[in-house]
Amino acid sequence: MKKKMIPEEFSLDRLLEDKEQEILQMKQISSFGSDNTSDNDLPNSFNCAIERDGSVFSLKEAYYPARVFEFISNRNNYKLHCIPSIENYQWIIVSNFPEITKPSQTILFSLCQEMILANSEEIGRVIYQFSRTFPNNSLNYQVWFDFLIESIVSSPNLSDYILSLASISIFFFNDDIDMKQVYYDLFLLFFSSLLCGNNRSGIPHSIVVVQFYEFLSNTEFDDQDILFLVDKCKQLVNDLPISSISNFVSNFPMVKDGYRFLYTLSFELLQQLIGDSLDGFSALPLSLIKIRTLCNSYFHEDLVKASAALIIVEKIIHSSLKLDQIDVTVINGVSEALKFQISNSNKEPGTLLSLKEQIHITRTQCEIIERLIENNH
Repeated sequence: MKKKMIPEEFSLDRLLEDKEQEILQMKQISSFGSDNTSDNDLPNSFNCAIERDGSVFSLKEAYYPARVFEFISNRNNYKLHCIPSIENYQWIIVSNFPEITKPSQTILFSLCQEMILANSEEIGRVIYQFSRTFPNNSLNYQVWFDFLIESIVSSPNLSDYILSLASISIFFFNDDIDMKQVYYDLFLLFFSSLLCGNNRSGIPHSIVVVQFYEFLSNTEFDDQDILFLVDKCKQLVNDLPISSISNFVSNFPMVKDGYRFLYTLSFELLQQLIGDSLDGFSALPLSLIKIRTLCNSYFHEDLVKASAALIIVEKIIHSSLKLDQIDVTVINGVSEALKFQISNSNKEPGTLLSLKEQIHITRTQCEIIERLIENNH
């Protein structure tokens, strides 16, 4: 079969030329009417780069998916603990020397209480540093869980500081606790944090991602567990803007059962975005027909859906590769299906250019994976 030629508009030279034109237009717009611009009119800092993904998504909104409270245990009757306030001398020691302060869950939970009451990011940073010294089986899980829920309700922008403590090994549990529900709760809370993105607090979001990675590395989920979690997480995704998809897709830990979860959830979301069902991995190239239609839409929302669908197609391919379910003919089909023209006179040239770049990158990744597979056989 004769391979399709890549459309001229998707060539590297053409994409670079379009990008130069876009930058030139932006400069002209920004300079319009600003001949008298002084240094005082300029932004305070040029070092605050905004994180962007390989898509046409607008800046990601960061609010917590409230529906998670419908899924976690004890959601309606978590306890408001009254921990003795931290003494001034204790604060001085733990805030200045957190790594050498003797681990004390009373002090740690007191700090959690103070952080929530004062909405203090400074206390949050101390909590994280102090918690690194705690040995295994040293924190009461239920008390920690109650403080986490309280922080999500009262200070959601700081909840990651408490979530960053989440490690099964550091907790001790009551005898009557349902460990499967604990695993479900932690998974859903980690996933909800990923959906919010990394601009909710000063703590590096990668710390929560690392904790989620450790959790998945040490936890087993069977097929029924995966289906349960996929169903709940799909509902969480649907409650937020489409742009939140890029938050969890970019940061979800690719390890063990995480591959199976991401593969299954991605297929569910892809079918939802394109408005059609797919009969397994072999039907993946057919999704590109629908994605092409979205790319040629005049509506911005459809362009965002197309971008989200492309990201998800990539994750399905990567997950299938890790799960050893890859089929080189399917990858070739996806790569060939991505060679299409965008005949769209949409008034958002910057958006269309970003979408064309994303298509080019996705196709290039498919071609690289295709070559790797062929070279290994």
